[in-house]
Amino acid sequence: MEMAKKRGEIFASYKVEKSTPCDIAELAGLADGNSTVYGPNVEKVASKCSEVLGSATDLIEHKEGKVNKGQVQLGWKDLRGGMHGSSKTSSNTELEKKVKALFKKLEYDAKAEVEEGSFLNSDTALELG
Repeated sequence: MEMAKKRGEIFASYKVEKSTPCDIAELAGLADGNSTVYGPNVEKVASKCSEVLGSATDLIEHKEGKVNKGQVQLGWKDLRGGMHGSSKTSSNTELEKKVKALFKKLEYDAKAEVEEGSFLNSDTALELG
């Protein structure tokens, strides 16, 4: 993504947990008659996004991707060499540093994440590696 942004192939990005469908439609150019592919959609988007109590102006509710909730929690140490079958040496922190740098670029707080994860539900946790 970083390289595509540098090449101008990605104009903008967003955090889905802090975005409404209208925010995303605007970023996609669907609210602009000069950039949308199908002109009549501009009116439809404008209509939906002007509704004060419409779902298009609400933050996107997190309904998907909860399969892992309460089962496995990974921490920064899990990204280090030697963990979970990694062939890297135990002193290797290359992946951890890259993921932390990505967190920073995407404006997430790496400090809010746990240093050491845990298997919260050993009955359903799969062996990694």
